[in-house]
Amino acid sequence: MKKFEILFFFDCPKLSVLEVKKNSSEPEADPTKNFFWLIFDKADQSLQKLDFISMMKLPEYEKREFIQGSLTFDQHGAVFTYKSSLIKVELDTLQPHEATANLMDEISGYFKEADQQMI
Repeated sequence: MKKFEILFFFDCPKLSVLEVKKNSSEPEADPTKNFFWLIFDKADQSLQKLDFISMMKLPEYEKREFIQGSLTFDQHGAVFTYKSSLIKVELDTLQPHEATANLMDEISGYFKEADQQMI
């Protein structure tokens, strides 16, 4: 069994934003234990968890609110807006299998560290 699977994947030259489902042998009732939104800064090679607040799903688009900012997306692309600076970053919608080996390694490392800290 794979340790995780990518559900949504948005990418541009500066960063990647993705939703990842952690696969566990023990099903959790609390979705925050299995579903994670992550942002990968390509310049400094850092992966950070986005702190989920809410979601909205409309026929035209979907939106996720995080403490760090918001993500609005459809099947063609996405815009991540940083809350602190209001800077908007346009991202392309990619398929999960298009994630680079480096990104997959970063995600694996994130979950390994989280498991050790019991996050």
